[in-house]
Amino acid sequence: MTPGVTEEGASMTEHSAGDITTLKGKSDRKSLRKHFYQVRARESTDEGRQAALRDALRNWLGGQNFRVVGLYMPFRGEPDVVDAVLGVIRARAGRAALPVIDSLTAGVMHYALWNGTREELARSECGILEPLCGGRCEPDVILSPCVALNRAGFRLGNGGGFFDRYIKAVRSAGACPQTVAVGYEALVSDSVQAECHDEAFDWIATEAGVRKAERPQ
Repeated sequence: MTPGVTEEGASMTEHSAGDITTLKGKSDRKSLRKHFYQVRARESTDEGRQAALRDALRNWLGGQNFRVVGLYMPFRGEPDVVDAVLGVIRARAGRAALPVIDSLTAGVMHYALWNGTREELARSECGILEPLCGGRCEPDVILSPCVALNRAGFRLGNGGGFFDRYIKAVRSAGACPQTVAVGYEALVSDSVQAECHDEAFDWIATEAGVRKAERPQ
């Protein structure tokens, strides 16, 4: 689930993530999105990578303490980890939650509990599936997709700022959910530069495993 901005057509020639010159500014972020949308679309067709990512998240989550896990419904090439994560949640008698958009223009969302069935979902104005009647909640673990990310755990999203605003708000209120950026190794790039409104994620989940984000010393 990455609401707010539609994917742009890709016009860049394909490179590995590390071949892109570091870019700054909104226009350069737009160029990065075009490139990494292409990369993500390609990676999402590889079932081996998908399976490895699901296994990595399943194993990592099985070792965590949680009551509620904030999932996302995959949208336009985002990794689909829903069933794998739901299996762990149910085995641990936990709860699942999904984002609900409060304001598309302001980029504000909250999480609502979800029972894990597709019948309890409805499509929002931006095309994302949301719970029909789940109660508001604050997850202990938050899984977020990304267009790209860097090793420090800063994401390049679609530009709506939903996850960054939500995480900043709950952290400011004293909550400390474990935040996990979900993607592929090909999306990890030093070309992604943090901006003042970006929130650093604690963990990076790819087909290579789940690892702590590298914070500067």
